Amino acid sequence: MKILHIGPKIPFPLGDGGNIGIYSHIKCLKLAGFDIDFVGYTRDTNKNQAIEFYKDYCKLYFIDLYPKINVKVAIKSFFTKYPVNVYIYINKQMEDFVTDYLKNNKPDYVFINNIHMTWLVDTIRKYSDAPIILKEENFEAMIMKRFYKRTNNIILKLYSFIQYKKILKFEIEYANKVDNCFCVSEFDAEEIKKYNNNINATSQAVAIEIPDSLEIFEQEKYSLCHIGSLAWEPNYNSLLWFIDNVMPLLIKKFTDVKLYIYGNLANRNIKIPNDFKNNIEIVGFVDDIKKHALSKEVLVVPLQIGSGIRIKILEFLAWGAVIVSTDIGKEGIDIKDSEHLLIANTPQEFVDKISLVFENKINKQEITENAKIFIKNNYSFEAVAKLLNYVIKSVK
Repeated sequence: MKILHIGPKIPFPLGDGGNIGIYSHIKCLKLAGFDIDFVGYTRDTNKNQAIEFYKDYCKLYFIDLYPKINVKVAIKSFFTKYPVNVYIYINKQMEDFVTDYLKNNKPDYVFINNIHMTWLVDTIRKYSDAPIILKEENFEAMIMKRFYKRTNNIILKLYSFIQYKKILKFEIEYANKVDNCFCVSEFDAEEIKKYNNNINATSQAVAIEIPDSLEIFEQEKYSLCHIGSLAWEPNYNSLLWFIDNVMPLLIKKFTDVKLYIYGNLANRNIKIPNDFKNNIEIVGFVDDIKKHALSKEVLVVPLQIGSGIRIKILEFLAWGAVIVSTDIGKEGIDIKDSEHLLIANTPQEFVDKISLVFENKINKQEITENAKIFIKNNYSFEAVAKLLNYVIKSVK
């Protein structure tokens, strides 16, 4: 059976959770027996490398566009029905491609990855009778709601509140236009249906690579790591919160504590107070993130704003990392405090939970073993692909 898969970007390289999530979905569809054509915006993608990487999973089609938000775009979008983070993806070349494709092909299903690309729904309906399935990586309105509530700047708070109302209206309208909405967690599915119970929202887990065996790395004493693309605003804001609110308390208790920051730095300004410049190292992107991260005692996920599932948490739980996360950070994953990871939401809670690890007051082996078993049972490609095949074929 044939699927046209429309995404906001070509998911390559697999350097961030967004790309990993799309890749995971494509691979599961292939394992379930589907033939996939994928079209997305290129951004800075190396086309030849991407084609080679995906040759066994799907055929790639490239639309040359790098969607970005700036002041001019924000103002223009303000006078349309589209929220700014949808408006930047509207593109005539993409619309023409989808039109021509559907005139010449008859896919059995059309997948749209993320609410940002649902502006194409009416075009798809015009040229195809195939069921449309929206793959929601996040409930975008929830992210914007959490952002405006935490923002102190009055102008930014007002603007983000308006955007929240706008994207909520748009997201609910278009989630109801498609035949089914696949959410990455039961939590997101239930939240969307609260606004319109007619929406067919289904929980569909993301799959990750499960290692056959685990590598053991010598760990640096009193070490922490933060991993994530700082191009995503919630990651950036949460890292600054951790540096400003948690690190001073940790340093008072553990003078040698050190935080390593990994991932796409996105030219962000990370201000480190002079008093503890030696306690924070900005590393950026590394080739072998597993080796670097697992050589640290604790992986911190201080996320304050977000929705969906943090794929990095799933991966590092599978690899045997000890994680201290906020409730929002582990949202959508049915894991429990002190059984699979450690939960902290306030600065003092982070200090207390990290101290348990540093002072060997918890059974780290038991926690990491519980986490590995949970991930293997629920997030392997085989398990997710089997369920995905069943759910897709039930969509009419």
